[in-house]
Amino acid sequence: MATSSVNKHFALVKASFNRARDEAGISAPFIADYLALLKKRKASKQEVTIFTPKQIAKITKAFDLKWELITTLALNGALGNRDISTLRWHQVRGKTVLDYRRGKQDRLRRIPLWTRTRKLIKQWDEVCSSKEYVFTTNHGNPFQHVQKNGKRKDQLSIQFTKRLRDLGIINTFATVRKSTATVASSKGANEETVKMILGDAPDEIWGHYVMDMPEVPDVVAKAIKAVEKHYFGGRE
Repeated sequence: MATSSVNKHFALVKASFNRARDEAGISAPFIADYLALLKKRKASKQEVTIFTPKQIAKITKAFDLKWELITTLALNGALGNRDISTLRWHQVRGKTVLDYRRGKQDRLRRIPLWTRTRKLIKQWDEVCSSKEYVFTTNHGNPFQHVQKNGKRKDQLSIQFTKRLRDLGIINTFATVRKSTATVASSKGANEETVKMILGDAPDEIWGHYVMDMPEVPDVVAKAIKAVEKHYFGGRE
């Protein structure tokens, strides 16, 4: 859990006890001493931030095609390791938009694919041996699967983190997920545009904008280009 979230929980617990004590007249020995232990934590320098253009340049130079595409897809749509692990060819082959359902509520995500992402997908399609999953382990097995003991094994996340550490980059998929939204916002994209970029916008937002405000998809495209330029410049 992020330090900021931990601090918010500490504050909520302390406030609840103090309010109960003041309003209900609850008296408990040493309660003040116990509450005093709930101190705010200082944020670590390694707390999740976002990828820098220099880090992305280092990654794309060092990674092979497969892992470069994994990183780019994750950056493109804030995709998590589970999203990447279960991605199938019919969802991305020849597509400009990635549509898939996610979560217990089977929520639809609609993610516009970057020009760079589509180019890497096409290149990977030409050499990938897997016919169903876009990405598998070197042995052709799914990256993420449930073991006999019921626990979920996730080789993709482990290998991704290790590859980053080998490059001296201390980040995870959580960093990838925050990067595009942060950059897009800094380039002037509003909240709804960011949601459309990352696939978090519900159908009614897409429907309303596409039918009633044709200029908004252009705004989305502009925001996407701004993020691509931020991370990749003129590199292809």
